Amino acid sequence: MTPAIFQKLSTQQRRIGYTLIAVVLLSLYLYGAIAQSVKKNTSPRLIDQSSYLHYAEKLRESAFTNYRNGNQMPLYPLIQSLHYVPNSGDMEFFRRGRWLNIGLSVVVLAGVAWIFFRRFPPLLALNLLLMSMFTVFMFKAGYFQVEVLYYGLTFISFLLMLRMLIAPTTKLAIWTGVITGLAYLAKASVLPAVGLFVGWFVLKWMYGFWKNRADTSLAQLRNGLLVVVVFLMVIAPFLIYVRVQFGHWFYNVNTTFYIWYDSWDEVRYGTRKYHDVTQYPNMPADEIPSMGKYLREHTVADMVGRASSGLIKSYDRHTFCPCAYGYVKFLQLYSVFALWACVVFWHTHLKILLKRHFFLGLFCLSYFAAYTLSYAWYVPIAMGHRFMLAMFLPFIFTIGALLTYFHQQQPTIRAFGRQVAWLNLFNLVTFLILVVDIFDILTDRITRISGAG
Repeated sequence: MTPAIFQKLSTQQRRIGYTLIAVVLLSLYLYGAIAQSVKKNTSPRLIDQSSYLHYAEKLRESAFTNYRNGNQMPLYPLIQSLHYVPNSGDMEFFRRGRWLNIGLSVVVLAGVAWIFFRRFPPLLALNLLLMSMFTVFMFKAGYFQVEVLYYGLTFISFLLMLRMLIAPTTKLAIWTGVITGLAYLAKASVLPAVGLFVGWFVLKWMYGFWKNRADTSLAQLRNGLLVVVVFLMVIAPFLIYVRVQFGHWFYNVNTTFYIWYDSWDEVRYGTRKYHDVTQYPNMPADEIPSMGKYLREHTVADMVGRASSGLIKSYDRHTFCPCAYGYVKFLQLYSVFALWACVVFWHTHLKILLKRHFFLGLFCLSYFAAYTLSYAWYVPIAMGHRFMLAMFLPFIFTIGALLTYFHQQQPTIRAFGRQVAWLNLFNLVTFLILVVDIFDILTDRITRISGAG
């Protein structure tokens, strides 16, 4: 879909125009990302950067044989280790690692741009891309952290899962398993998404088999199970290594232990005191945290209080905290607008969409609900923008897809003496707000607010 402003231009002129816009946006993005890295990220000891840095050094120095780390996953340190030069010093490695991460962010954003402009109307795609570039990735790019890589992989994994729930094929199943496996090797947080996908896929197949008893149902089920098989094949070497070193297949201190503590102090004087990152803690069995132990020692009121408190604190940090990047206002704008559109088109279009993709809608709702509650639950242990932001790209894609569906029904309103598509008008207003906000970010916020958390 070509913007109206470019429709009267020749193909060559349009290409030149698109190229100039891309160059300007990329230049502004790199300026901001580099400024954030230089001004705010001066030490690898900030947050968990030193852990990734030392993990990468250890991998290279051991000829890629020592993956003994129960905290960070291996994919990002492995990528960073490829440019490590022994005896060059931590600060030099840290400096080059930040540059690599900025480059990696450009690659991720290029993929995001390609997806948005293929799926959405031009102005909507541009707004969502600008939100991603200047209110999220620009703050995260200049750090020796996994988030940029994980956001990209988990976004692609989410899209592939959506596609599998619509039209599963063998090729798609293989790619879904591979990308999701890589996302797990970047960060173990992808596991709930795998569980939700498998659950809803099987329920969708059972419903279809019960309703139609079609021969193709068994083929679809095989494709769904193939995702799990390929996923396990991708991560199998690492799982075997972890099983040998720690005695558990999916050992990770965050999901195995920390999530069942009530505070960081409990973590410090609990399993962490017994070197849980390098070995399974040698401590009394009744002191080792677990889901069962937590449920025995806490009431329902305790658990509801922890989750609700985490939600409130997280909302405050993302919205009102002076450290907020600025993305929340745009998420709120698009969310409110999407809800309004759902109400307006409920009888005419939304009911038809939900009837056609009922299980897809349930997967999306459960995906965002499960991760929101999980990250809220983890707030007493660690709280930062990076956790919730793992949902940023999947969420804005979902909103964008919903608005695009309504836009295709050609709803218009009277404005400026002519009939205007309501989505185009809303996007134009949002674009103007974005331009003002991006100016503020580039001239002030990017060198005042740290993107490490």
